[in-house]
Amino acid sequence: DGSATKNVKVTNLVSMCTRGDGINFHGNVQDSVVEDSHIENTGDDIYAVWGGYATGPAGIVFRNNVGKKAGVMRQYGYGVCIAVYGAKEVTFTGTKCYDPPENTACKHGPFCNSCLAYVHDEWFGAVYPDGNSMKFSDNEYLNLDGTPITDGRPMIRTDKNSKAVIASAQATLLP
Repeated sequence: DGSATKNVKVTNLVSMCTRGDGINFHGNVQDSVVEDSHIENTGDDIYAVWGGYATGPAGIVFRNNVGKKAGVMRQYGYGVCIAVYGAKEVTFTGTKCYDPPENTACKHGPFCNSCLAYVHDEWFGAVYPDGNSMKFSDNEYLNLDGTPITDGRPMIRTDKNSKAVIASAQATLLP
């Protein structure tokens, strides 16, 4: 009905295998937190916010989480550690993302293992209302062995002409 889901708190979640997303706040989620969690071996994105045409998702914080091998359960067809599909205000801080070497055989180009975070626009009802803010700080994008990824994949990717306002001192944004 569009009403808000508020004050959801996920702490110390451990998930070793999912067919789809690891955790996905879908719809008008507000004032909610995912923290100190570890998710790996997903079939799609690991930590996601999917506003789904809602304009009010805000006050969402993902803090001190670990993600490994986004998309592996569906042969790396899709999946990144952090994905946003529309929101008013979301913060991702202290995320450690472990990815395999760049997946050049990916069926869907930049949509799998191509960055720490992908902020999508014009996909699946992504709405970024005026005054929106997607905040990223103190995140790490690492190879499976724990060394920094230096092969040219950006920390944060967004779609061309996106209405998302991305605040990050971490990386140059690439379309």
